[in-house]
Amino acid sequence: RDKSIARVTKFQNKLKLFKGESEFSAVEKDIDGVDASKYVSELTECIMEAAGTSMKLKELTAGVKVCTRLRATYEDFSALLAKALKKAFDGTQHTDLNRRRFLLRFCVELCLVECIPASSSPLIDIMKELTDISAPEEILITNFTIISSLVQKHAVSCFNVVPSKQKAYEEALGRSWCTRDCTLDDKLQVQMTQLVINAYQSAAAGLLQGAHSRLLEQEKVNAKLRVDKGQVDAENQQKHEQLKEAFTKVQATLTTLSEYLNQPLPSAEEEDPNASRIGQNTDKKEEEKVEDELPMIWDDTEQQKFYEEVLDLKDVIPAMLLQSGKKDTEKTDAAEGEDGPPKPLSEEAKKEEAEARKEARAQLASDFELYLTRLGKAESAKQ
Repeated sequence: RDKSIARVTKFQNKLKLFKGESEFSAVEKDIDGVDASKYVSELTECIMEAAGTSMKLKELTAGVKVCTRLRATYEDFSALLAKALKKAFDGTQHTDLNRRRFLLRFCVELCLVECIPASSSPLIDIMKELTDISAPEEILITNFTIISSLVQKHAVSCFNVVPSKQKAYEEALGRSWCTRDCTLDDKLQVQMTQLVINAYQSAAAGLLQGAHSRLLEQEKVNAKLRVDKGQVDAENQQKHEQLKEAFTKVQATLTTLSEYLNQPLPSAEEEDPNASRIGQNTDKKEEEKVEDELPMIWDDTEQQKFYEEVLDLKDVIPAMLLQSGKKDTEKTDAAEGEDGPPKPLSEEAKKEEAEARKEARAQLASDFELYLTRLGKAESAKQ
């Protein structure tokens, strides 16, 4: 086996950039052909550098196979790998979901195949940190997402909990579900189960309620903007979409934990009975939503007042004009309503019409005389 530094360095670089099953054969040849007994600690650190970065979660099995081969080659590899795992997890930012999820799943898989003794592994320490409900809400949601990934894969193997859905599948198929035997001792298994269930029971309802309340508050803000300005600005619309997406993710994570741990799923309580409901499909709510999304009809309040508060013509047009117009209308309607030729007026009607004409002429003459008088006065005043 080659002990040269150049060959060992090349091997370490392969481990740092290890991607998965496609590169396993080349790495396996280097494990058999390179003597890195003086650099075992560096090898473990190289593997941790690839974990969650170049080596993704779907290639987890290939990473476990590499570690198993190295453990069979170097006696002290197992203990050093456990230390490297703990160091890598502690050195990862709390918000780095993908890497922390990979490291937890990697640690569990290594314990299940006995590449690392479960009693000396950092598994319990990692689980205690992930189930710490005193962490800020954003970090706690991330931690619950990481735990849900583990529970979904190893509910039976690590927590000794058979999901109710799995029992239903077994009854439907008429045979047992395929499960892996758990190599964790009972004490460790019970401890992990208690940590996860206690954290879920203590924090799940609060996380869901908090996400739901923030979404409702933003919906109220958007509704007020629609009323006041006719539309929602881009910033508030984007904020609403982000809060809705966050609520959906929290709900999905808690649903997974509920199903695989056989725990009740909490529900978000409404603070306001008139608030918008999430996930309801009633016709009434759909109609209200459509009405909210309609554009404003009026450009401003003056235009709305013009169309809605119609003026009474009697307050604007003189009464004389209204009455004369009414008489003409009545005469026209009467003429249109008669089938035959117009009937001759009676003597009394003729007299009334003649008197009315005479009065109108007299009134017109007096008005004209008054006009001439005022005109004469105005001319004399000018002189």
